[in-house]
Amino acid sequence: MSTTFSDGGGEKFPVTVTLSQREIILAAMIGSFIHARALARGWKDRVYESDWNVNVEGIAAEIAVAKALGIRYRPNLNGFGAPDVENLHVRWTTRSDGPLIIRPGDPDGIYVLVTGRCPTFTIVGWIHSYDAKQPCYWRVLRYNKAWSVPQAELTRLALGGYNHPEKEA
Repeated sequence: MSTTFSDGGGEKFPVTVTLSQREIILAAMIGSFIHARALARGWKDRVYESDWNVNVEGIAAEIAVAKALGIRYRPNLNGFGAPDVENLHVRWTTRSDGPLIIRPGDPDGIYVLVTGRCPTFTIVGWIHSYDAKQPCYWRVLRYNKAWSVPQAELTRLALGGYNHPEKEA
């Protein structure tokens, strides 16, 4: 697996990852499968309109996290709530300044914020749900209410491992 980073991550900088052609195709295949299965089962997304792109980009963001951590991506095809990459829940937004959103009913665990669009993603940082589910982050959003954690409150992902979320949880 070749890795392309435009910066080194660490305490001050988010990690930027560019996916390979193979990784983009993988994201398209898995995201399309997930979306088609949801349509066939009559599932409705609780936030977005029915949009294939949301699933494909979300899977691509998960692949970017796995790539940055140097681990093999194994998609969660068994439904909602399980972690996306190892023990991490990945949240993606197109907004470069977007917050990390955790909704009521989301499982506890470590959440990673990813911004961007395929093929280039920025892994902004991470936070444990216990720290995110504080009254100061509670917001009324466009579609519902949720905890909305600003990027400045997230811990940066360090590729050297000293603050790797798996080692701190």
